[in-house]
Amino acid sequence: MENTIPSLQEQLTQAEEKLRLVQERKDEYIEPTSIPLDLISTERHWKSKIADLQARLAQLTEMTCP
Repeated sequence: MENTIPSLQEQLTQAEEKLRLVQERKDEYIEPTSIPLDLISTERHWKSKIADLQARLAQLTEMTCP
């Protein structure tokens, strides 16, 4: 995994798209209690991944842009 700004931006875009798809699937359930646990776990995974990528991107941007 490359730690360049374009690479992190691309990874972030892909992770956000995966999260959007998971959330669309989750929205198909009428009752929140009927949402499968694996779908909730997957959503949490992508939210965590996005937060990590955003932090890494901010840190790298800060280092390269005075």
